[in-house]
Amino acid sequence: MREEDVGTLLQVAEGAGAAGCVAFWAERQLEAFRLYRRVETGEPVAFSAWLRLAELDEEELRADPVVAMAWGHARATAPLRAGEHVGVGRLWVVPSYRGSSPVMEVMLGRVIGDCLRSERLAWSFIEMRHPNDAWVELLGRRFGMRDISERPGLGDDAYAVFVHDWRAVPARVWLNRLPVAGSAGGPGATATLVVLSQAEFADAVRKALRQLPRLDVLAASPLTRTRLVAERAGQSPATALGDLLRQAIDDLREDPRAVKFHRALSVTYLRGAPTQEVAAERLGLPFTTYRRHLAAGIERVCADLWHRELYGASAYRSG
Repeated sequence: MREEDVGTLLQVAEGAGAAGCVAFWAERQLEAFRLYRRVETGEPVAFSAWLRLAELDEEELRADPVVAMAWGHARATAPLRAGEHVGVGRLWVVPSYRGSSPVMEVMLGRVIGDCLRSERLAWSFIEMRHPNDAWVELLGRRFGMRDISERPGLGDDAYAVFVHDWRAVPARVWLNRLPVAGSAGGPGATATLVVLSQAEFADAVRKALRQLPRLDVLAASPLTRTRLVAERAGQSPATALGDLLRQAIDDLREDPRAVKFHRALSVTYLRGAPTQEVAAERLGLPFTTYRRHLAAGIERVCADLWHRELYGASAYRSG
């Protein structure tokens, strides 16, 4: 969309009671907007916006009730982690194109494409004005997005807001769940992933290290339902988690500064020392020195696995 198109957009949005919100965001994120025209005539028939939001100030929350609803839902349910953002999709069409029109399909396809392409997208919210039953069915039951709005009936300001947590159900899992050829669900559907804060994740890693020899106990770890483990296809979650922990410990040997941390972790968790006192004795270290090396090693393992949880296996680097 260009600057000269904003006036037309405001006319379309005025009928939806959203002109003020549109003007506000067009001034701040004009690049987020798209204009749709009829091929035959060049007539503007619809607009969409894909707002990328990592932080919001009070002015932005007051300016747009849909964004405020989305931001409040994200914060209350599973807040953003470092480097993540929220995407809010907005759709406006001229009245004669409401409902199941081709332009609605094109706009929705683009919004979903933005969701699938976005890096570090935590939540997506799609606002739809005057939703009909077909679109509610498509986004809700078939696409697995929840409607969190409280619609005030069918008046001019009626809208729905559909939400999806891409950390809990990543793009590949979401695509596998889509209905295929009229079926009730796509092949290879996978359980919803758990979204842990960094503190919760580190606490689970510490517990899992202590449980490393026990696959039956590891199976109950919340880490088995994270992206970290889900990327290890072909293994049981407990086996995959155990392998990841051992790999993270072994990787410390590659860093000369962390060799002493690796030795403390290895003796304690991989070689079965019955107590920490025995582990310190085997290493020939004073107990306080051993404890310091062990604590530093655990912090490194937590940090390395957290980086992998956030960015994926391809971006994983120890150190």
